[in-house]
Amino acid sequence: MTTAHDLSVWVAALLDRSAPGAAALDPLVDFPGGRVGLAWHVSEVDGRTIIWHNGATGGSRTILALDRERRQAVLLLTDSTRDVDAVGLRLAAAAPGAAPAAFAGRDVGLAGLLGWNVLGLLMLGTAVLRWRSGRGWPLVDGTLAGATGLLVLLVHGPWMVMPTALWLGLTLAVVVLGVAASLRRGGPRTTSRRSLVPSLAGTAVVLALALWSV
Repeated sequence: MTTAHDLSVWVAALLDRSAPGAAALDPLVDFPGGRVGLAWHVSEVDGRTIIWHNGATGGSRTILALDRERRQAVLLLTDSTRDVDAVGLRLAAAAPGAAPAAFAGRDVGLAGLLGWNVLGLLMLGTAVLRWRSGRGWPLVDGTLAGATGLLVLLVHGPWMVMPTALWLGLTLAVVVLGVAASLRRGGPRTTSRRSLVPSLAGTAVVLALALWSV
């Protein structure tokens, strides 16, 4: 357990190199995208050398980013599963009092987020319909649709304001339904072979877009 005040004291000691073990921040080897010390990353961000480390656990993300030359640091502690690395790095690299450089990430906007969430739920509904057959290619198609829907909801879901336990519960429900469908024998055929090809193709397109949007 710690407090914001304790962390600020530690950060100040890291900046002036008086903290025990501060040498761990010094880069030792090259690493894809920069260099690395003892578990500390060293990256060039907007022309500045930023030393940083991040963390994540269920329902939270953090990052500590330091610009030793300017003796400034940014510490972000969030109760969200959204990645905050880019935000922390850009803030740390910005000049004191200046706005950080614009982000190059994909901003889909509120309408886009709503659309993605509706699409994710529709993919889960498609999976249930495919699983009603319980055998053959419809089972495979339903599994791909279910996995794609879960991915879409994970990436674009409202997890800034809602607990990620809802997504975990939804995932568990989808897994249970999928296993039950795979174990069931017979059942009505709800998908013809002719309709499977465009269905699989549509699922593949949605999956590709979801991965692209990450």
